[in-house]
Amino acid sequence: MAIATKNEYWNSRLTGEDPTSPTSTNDNDAWSENGVSATATITITDFTELNTGDKVNLVATDGTNYDFTNGDQSSVNGTWESTTSNDATATNLMNVINTSSGPSGTRFTATVDGAEVTVTQATTGTDGNTTVTLTDSGTAGMTKTNFTGGGRGGSASGGAWVVTNDTYSIASSTAMTMVAMLSFNTAPTNAAVLMTLDNGVKRVQVKSKGNLTQLDLVGATTVTISDLDLGMAEDGAVPLTLRLTLDASGNAKLYKHEILNDTDGNAAFYSIVGASTSSATASFGNTSGSVNWEAVYFSKFGAFSPEELMLSAFAQDTLPRMGLTIVDALKNCTRPFIKKYVNDSSIVYGYDLSSQMLNRMVTPTIHVVFTSLSSPNFSALGGSSIDQFFDVAIYTTTKGTNYENSYRLGLNIMGEIFDELYTTTGLQASTDNLESYNMTLDSKMDDDETICVHQLNLSYRRRIKMTRR
Repeated sequence: MAIATKNEYWNSRLTGEDPTSPTSTNDNDAWSENGVSATATITITDFTELNTGDKVNLVATDGTNYDFTNGDQSSVNGTWESTTSNDATATNLMNVINTSSGPSGTRFTATVDGAEVTVTQATTGTDGNTTVTLTDSGTAGMTKTNFTGGGRGGSASGGAWVVTNDTYSIASSTAMTMVAMLSFNTAPTNAAVLMTLDNGVKRVQVKSKGNLTQLDLVGATTVTISDLDLGMAEDGAVPLTLRLTLDASGNAKLYKHEILNDTDGNAAFYSIVGASTSSATASFGNTSGSVNWEAVYFSKFGAFSPEELMLSAFAQDTLPRMGLTIVDALKNCTRPFIKKYVNDSSIVYGYDLSSQMLNRMVTPTIHVVFTSLSSPNFSALGGSSIDQFFDVAIYTTTKGTNYENSYRLGLNIMGEIFDELYTTTGLQASTDNLESYNMTLDSKMDDDETICVHQLNLSYRRRIKMTRR
């Protein structure tokens, strides 16, 4: 487990606001708006019917218009030749539109597929949804579709940032995490990208399936996630929470609603290897449909699970940085009784201390439980800095051939727990300190008893800057 430290945090916390101008606090990094460029098509249907002087007129996003005229082939002059075939003529037209030294400069880009030329506005936005005008003397030799699909921006509505045709990106890293809370007003088209993490070597994406119940997790392979309620049609429905992670080795995971394991203790998240890539970006948004982006969190500091970096800074300071950090410290301990007698799988946070759960585990076991938190006084005016007191209980459970053996084994393990935590935690006296401890030792109260449970209670004090956690 790689629990996020106080210097590893959410770089961005969007809560239904404009991603390019976030209002949330805690050094909220802004996202770049990508926008969507409008596209149009010109299809050569019969090159023999095209005559000198026939024109294709394109209007750019900035409102300027440009003629591309049939005649001798000259990219600089913006003239194109109809010759040989429909496909060859379409290629000539594409080359004239594409040249930066021609009439329109770099306002358009063009590609060709057979006899069809697709033209894309260089500048994104709805202003690029302009009209294509053909001047075609005599019998028609070409057809067109106008520029469509250009978009830019979203709008705040009902506590969400609602997007119909825009995407947003932020600087990526080798390992990163994105959490999004979202719902659909109308589903984006099939295969439309919603979330992307790309570290320049591997890329993973969440894509729409074109409906309200499924999504695809796409990397080197594809996994379909079903039984979703993206349209929030069910009683008591809440937006879908997705946590997408990508580590430095290209391994990706997707969590739903911050759930790690199902009721049977099995992993409830999806894992794939990212697809090979040479770009690097982190982005979210949609170019079709209508999506309510209720919240988007991003961290460039690592691929964190829901236990390693929680959405709430308060929760992060408690469970991961206190309770789970102690679990990790004991798993990494090299002291003989802990290392040789206790399996790592038997050193756990005590989410469930029921007898049914305890019976599943192999003794000896160590359970860490974060029991209470208090802050009697704020340490700075305005509450910017506080002293927090954390109480942690640690239980060791042992079972031997008789109670005496169980008792002594448990005491040896508990002694090593204290020694390990005393020497490795609470050492930063100005901000983190182990304040006190007490221990309760078990006693045999039943003739047949062979199980022993000792309890160690530790109290820590931490000074925390509440505005930067």
